[in-house]
Amino acid sequence: MISFRIEAGDRLLPWTAAAGRWVAGRSWVQPFEHPALECCSLVSPDRLAFIVRERGAMTGRLTGLEPQRVDEQAWDEQLAAALQWPLNVSVLTWRTDAAGSVLLRCGGWGTAPVCLAVQRDTLHGHWDPAQLYRFLQGGVDFGRAAYLLARIGAPYSRRTLFPGMQLLTERACADWDPERHGLRIDYPQPMPVAGPRTLRADADVLGSFEALLGASITRWLDPGRDVFATELSGGLDSAVVGLVAAKLSGRPVRSYGLIVPDETGRVQTRRRQLIVERLGALDSAIDASRHTPFSSPRHEGDDAIVPWGEFYHEAFLALLRRARGHGVHTILTGIGGDEISTLAHDELDPRRPAPMAEPALPSYLSDRALQAFREEAQHGLDCAPNGAALRSVFEAAQAGTAVYLRAGVWPLYPYATPELVEFCRSLPAEWRRGRRLQREYLARHGLPQEVYRPELPESFIPLLDQAMRHDARKTIEALFQDSLLADAGLVDTPRLLAAYRRYCSGEDLSESDFLLEAVVLELTLRTLQAGTERQHEAVAA
Repeated sequence: MISFRIEAGDRLLPWTAAAGRWVAGRSWVQPFEHPALECCSLVSPDRLAFIVRERGAMTGRLTGLEPQRVDEQAWDEQLAAALQWPLNVSVLTWRTDAAGSVLLRCGGWGTAPVCLAVQRDTLHGHWDPAQLYRFLQGGVDFGRAAYLLARIGAPYSRRTLFPGMQLLTERACADWDPERHGLRIDYPQPMPVAGPRTLRADADVLGSFEALLGASITRWLDPGRDVFATELSGGLDSAVVGLVAAKLSGRPVRSYGLIVPDETGRVQTRRRQLIVERLGALDSAIDASRHTPFSSPRHEGDDAIVPWGEFYHEAFLALLRRARGHGVHTILTGIGGDEISTLAHDELDPRRPAPMAEPALPSYLSDRALQAFREEAQHGLDCAPNGAALRSVFEAAQAGTAVYLRAGVWPLYPYATPELVEFCRSLPAEWRRGRRLQREYLARHGLPQEVYRPELPESFIPLLDQAMRHDARKTIEALFQDSLLADAGLVDTPRLLAAYRRYCSGEDLSESDFLLEAVVLELTLRTLQAGTERQHEAVAA
């Protein structure tokens, strides 16, 4: 939502609006320019605030870039109102009468979170982590990298894979005071988690679910004014969102989807056709096999790889660009649909086999990496506290930020709205077990069993296999033969190559997801290395 460069010495200067940003000296603060967002700045005799927030469908607009001069009481009142805004919001403040802390606070949604890095006496912030690479010193955090390789993901935390970069997680506060303590991020208190309750005999669960999901959508979109566009994979979650959106919209919704290769893609296409016909949607689908992962270099700053980001970047970016060509600037997603059906430990079916004591680990991790992973898992995760939605929802939103915003599309997450999450958590387990809520909703609205209980569910595995085993095989072999992960002491090269060749031959597919993570991290290290070399060349010139 916001990006900035703030030099310590510029905090006390007068700030003005120019060229889509606020500026003073060599410093600037820039709202992400998008119809879904709005901004304002407040200037009191002693304090300054920059506010960027998500626009509600039925709310008035903020005043824009031009600074508003207010007294201290009005400043306090407007700042308090900004921090209570019910949608996404970023608020940047500091005193203008003396050196002190720069504070950056955000709301409880986690869409487009800001990453932060300090370079000498300058604070840098950006929604796109790749834009901060040039301010980092060194490579990746060894323990964090070992955890990423071993567990196929980065925990949602103020700590990132990069020692010099921090993430402002939902409801957190970043405090930068270069004269005293540098940069720190303070977590909020965890939010209470609702538990299951007893239903009334006359409860209309599906009707209440639809009403809450509809209210979630219309907090952003005005049925009389906005284009309703939705991702449509062919799975349960996006189909439900599409149905509710189609009921609300006064015109046909636009739907967008990626079609994966092989039999999975043929079955997916059939399910999407059934859903599109039911929605009456204007549908657009892209053959994802024409945009396989690692088919583009992704070394440059505007399109550089983000290691915790969207793996299928190339295909999603092509899809989002098509949507932008149709005039779409916001899109409804199905992210969070899995999480609303999560069961507590004591709600799990006791007849199911107990999980393994410890999940499998990649065969090629070095002994040092295995030790670092275990230490990280035991002591170093530093996960953000519970928010309104499950932590995995915020992880997914964080992962998608760069690809959505680079394409100029603002993602919407109706499954993550607090009231819908609380409602679903309050349902008895039998409504959440086996995704009953979504399945019955689709059945009630006339969709056949092959949609709401598919024999072959949606999966990106065919696309991953095409890329990893065929299209990008030579590239990946070259990466692993000259492995920077091995140079860093994280993997054993012969074992890494052996695992990859077993996967490519079809002999052992069990490590495919691990190998994908290794490719992404290899490309990340090369991106960092290339950036360092360019900086050295620029200095030498």
